[in-house]
Amino acid sequence: MLAEGELRGTVVCARCGSTTPEIVDVIAECEKAWVRGPNDGPSFLIAFLLVGFWAFLLRQQDSREFGRTLTLELPVRMCPNCQQSMQRHSSMLGADLPIGLAVLGLLALILWSAWVGLLLLAGSALVWWLGLRAEKRQQAAIKAVLRHVPIYEALLQEYPEADVRWTSKIANREQA
Repeated sequence: MLAEGELRGTVVCARCGSTTPEIVDVIAECEKAWVRGPNDGPSFLIAFLLVGFWAFLLRQQDSREFGRTLTLELPVRMCPNCQQSMQRHSSMLGADLPIGLAVLGLLALILWSAWVGLLLLAGSALVWWLGLRAEKRQQAAIKAVLRHVPIYEALLQEYPEADVRWTSKIANREQA
């Protein structure tokens, strides 16, 4: 079913239950492999403190990958109204705004006024925190929609910490 991008047995929106031919894709990152090298962690930090940037040159290239990466594309039937509603609730705060405020704050701190710099740094921290909160709300909203589809409910029970996000692909596919 997932490989063919179809939703058998349903023509209703997973969120509101209205009839719709539209399908939105969700990317679910269920597992993520991680890489660890011999110079990761405290030993690299100590080397960096002792020899500075030379530590990057002295690093060994041996690294091992642990776990596996499991990313799935999940088609979800969703009407245009629910699509708009879910997009309205998506996070409008990107990573660029807090980083920009932090850079401006550091520049103001160094070149201009300590108070202005500290206020910009505090604003950067606040915007970053608000972005994290918005991302958590978006994750919860997407997972709530996915739980209306039985196969995705089983997937979320197996991988409750899965990272889910909408793709920009919206296709009018006919039900098979």
